[in-house]
Amino acid sequence: MRVLLVEDNPGDADLIEEMITDSEDTKYTIENVERLSKALISLSNKNYDVVLLDLGLPDSNGIEAVEKIKENFPEVPIVVITGNNDEQTGIKAVKTGAQDYLIKGFSPGFDLTRVIRHAVERHTTEERIRESEHFLRSTLDGLSALIVIINNKGDILAVNKAWEEFLNFDLTSISDWKQKNYLNILEKTNSDTDGEIKKLIYGIKEVISGNKTDFETEFCINLKKEYWFHIKVKQFPGTKFNRAVISHENITQRKIYELSLRASEEKYKSIVNNIGTGVVLINKDFEPIEMNSKIKRWFPEILNNKDDGYKDFLKLLKQNKKEKCTIKETLESGKIKVQTFERSKTIYRVLSSPLFNPKKQPVAAILLIEDITKRVEMEKEMRQAQKMEAIGTLSGGIAHDFNNILAAIIGYT
Repeated sequence: MRVLLVEDNPGDADLIEEMITDSEDTKYTIENVERLSKALISLSNKNYDVVLLDLGLPDSNGIEAVEKIKENFPEVPIVVITGNNDEQTGIKAVKTGAQDYLIKGFSPGFDLTRVIRHAVERHTTEERIRESEHFLRSTLDGLSALIVIINNKGDILAVNKAWEEFLNFDLTSISDWKQKNYLNILEKTNSDTDGEIKKLIYGIKEVISGNKTDFETEFCINLKKEYWFHIKVKQFPGTKFNRAVISHENITQRKIYELSLRASEEKYKSIVNNIGTGVVLINKDFEPIEMNSKIKRWFPEILNNKDDGYKDFLKLLKQNKKEKCTIKETLESGKIKVQTFERSKTIYRVLSSPLFNPKKQPVAAILLIEDITKRVEMEKEMRQAQKMEAIGTLSGGIAHDFNNILAAIIGYT
């Protein structure tokens, strides 16, 4: 183990070196300098496992030496050496960043190497804790969700950068959200969903008390504008104290899209339900997925036999399972197909159009079913009228020709 001894008293330096080199457990390499300035140069040029630092150096003022070494070389553990009866300075040095302190006037049998080993181990542990805290902080600050850690009383112990930025950017005038108790924040929040706020508070308390390991919910709050959050509450791991981590995922934009999509869906559903054509969405198993009100009025039996939708639709189209049907042809070929069928003296025209997945494969079919009974009757009447018109024209032509023949016969006689 490499030791840098910073001691200006030759007698004390020799005594310390002797106490260290007598150790049988570990091999020590000791370098002694008499000034803080030289110690800083040595630390810049070489690697040391520990620094034994006398606080009574000519070129430094007690704790100042600890501060300078910690500032420039925080990775090196420090054991300070104080004068007789100067324990308070040693305690202050530890608070400043030293790992331990020694008071000069060592008693016989004093194990200095044990102090050194413990100081190195303590420093290593502290470094790991700092790295873990830094990792946790970096991870939390890298999340877009607003993170809050609270204790069993609801007091806020830590927040991440996203939470702070949300408060500073969006809530500069919302003082309630800047207080230190999270549960009080919720209780004073203006929300259209007070039931959800109460549900969230109850869920948090259940997690903190240990009755639940986690809890999730969504709620809307009105601050300077409307916000939607998806909340996740989990027990804080690795501690015997009752704490909880609360994640707030801002889902406002998603909710806006959902509401817009729902409004659009309702609008188009209203349009489809009020047109004169029946509309049915059929999947690859020939099951009706969606249908408009016209289909429900025309063919109510389809609604009563959901488990047998395949046969019902084939029966509706006057076909059977073994034969090709318009829907099946559409799903197999991906082409639009048309057929007509008659039911209860009503004639229907069916147009089957495919729906494709991203791979351009037909996965469903839309059926547009139209009542063409009146049209067919009108076409029949029109054809009948055309026949009568043709007969009339033919009869008129025959009569005209007959008259010409009679006129010729009468004139000859």
